[in-house]
Parts: sequence; structure tokens; C-alpha cells
Amino acid sequence: MNIVKCLKNYFTFTNYAKHVEKDEANYPHEILLSYRIMNHPFVSLERLANQMLWIQNSLSNVVIKPNQVFSFWKVLGDPVHMLHNSDSTFLYEIYSSIIYHLALISGLAILERHPSTVDHFTEDQRIYPLGAEALVLYKSRDLKIKNGYAFPIKFNFQIKNQILNGSILSSEKIIRNEVVFTNRDFKNFKEVLTRINRRTTEVSFYKKKL
Repeated sequence: MNIVKCLKNYFTFTNYAKHVEKDEANYPHEILLSYRIMNHPFVSLERLANQMLWIQNSLSNVVIKPNQVFSFWKVLGDPVHMLHNSDSTFLYEIYSSIIYHLALISGLAILERHPSTVDHFTEDQRIYPLGAEALVLYKSRDLKIKNGYAFPIKFNFQIKNQILNGSILSSEKIIRNEVVFTNRDFKNFKEVLTRINRRTTEVSFYKKKL
């Protein structure tokens, strides 16, 4: 990166979405996405219930105004108070991935997203589709999404009957995109096409877990 680009990035102001304690706006429209997480070997709802509630409450209090950027880690902050183990790491990725998936469906701009390079799961273990993952790691991997609409939006999450329901709520109707992750299986890797409204927008490759 040259010095001009470095200086430009340093002085560029980004308007990030923040928590809003008293939001008087109405959000009558919803785009809903559901992930099943029951009987999953990597996530115990009972063991991680408090962490899931904290994450959901933190994410649901954020209003993303027009032209604002949602940053996963700017919203959640330093996760030092959370348990640092594989369960917690995977839990963050469940929420970042459903947000990324919702953003694709809702036509939001993806400014930063980190895919996986290895397919770690069998089909029985998979919570979100291969190609929908958004890896997050504090201070190094973030998920950033920009609201390009002329009205505010916000996320809403809840667990019901071992189903994680994630929603984008909006004050005006958003036309839902058709998002399909097409999987092609090869000997040593998998190829996934992200197709939005029948148009390929991204091609990802994943090593198979040995």
C-alpha cells in the first residue's frame, strides 16, 4: 500500500452505526432468516445461553441509519469478558454469518467479510450454508456492512424451539433478493458459487477437512 493510500485511509471518516437506547422509529417490514442449531456438536444452547443472550441484546439495540456502516466488533466491543474457547468463537461466527446472509438477501453493501478456506463440517453439522460464513476475530477480522437505503434498518434476533431467527427490520419495504449457494464437489476441494437473483457474484473455494 502506497503512502497516498495510507493517508487517505487514515483521514477517511466512517460513520458507524451505534446503540440507540430510545429508538422512536417504526419498523413494520421484516426480512427473516432462520438457522437450526439443535443437537449441534459445537454449540450447546444450555451452556452458551447467557453469551447468546448478551450477543443478541447487543446487536438488536443498533440502528443503522442511511449511509452508516455496521461493524460487528464496533458494536460488540472487546470480548474479553466472554469465555475464550472454541465454543465462544464459533458462537460469534454464527451471528456474523447470519448477518452476512441477511445482508445479501436485503441488498446491503458488504464492505468487509472474511470467508473460510476449509469446510469443517458435514452436512448434518452445518448451521449456515457453505458460502454464507463470515469469520470474525477481534482486531483482525471484522464484518462491515453499509446501509445504502434512504431509511434506517436494524437487526433482531431470538432463539425459539432451538431455531435462531435473525431479521432485518426496516421502516420501508426492502425487496428480498434470491440468494443461492451452489456447491460443486471435487476430489480435494469444494467450489461454491454465490448467486444473487440468478447472477454469480462470488466464487469461493474450500479445502476438504481431512
